[in-house]
Amino acid sequence: MTNKDTPSENSSPLDDLTTAYRTLFVDLPLAEARWWVGLGSEQEVLEAVWTEYDALAHLASSAFEPLKDTTEWPDTTKPAAKESTSTKNPQA
Repeated sequence: MTNKDTPSENSSPLDDLTTAYRTLFVDLPLAEARWWVGLGSEQEVLEAVWTEYDALAHLASSAFEPLKDTTEWPDTTKPAAKESTSTKNPQA
């Protein structure tokens, strides 16, 4: 794993998705297999896991970015927030 494998702050969602997919299905299984056989180290596995986490965190934040910029954001969350903070038992 190198620094190029971790998503940058200005990476596109497609880059983040590609990094997450590659890490989950290629890098992580190979790192675990190498560690299991004794050719790799725990550090390789941890780097693959953190790369996956970073890519998914960037992907999630980029998905919510358009919602944050809309003017309707507070209006759409008010009913859900009101319902989730209600102390009234709905089955009573």
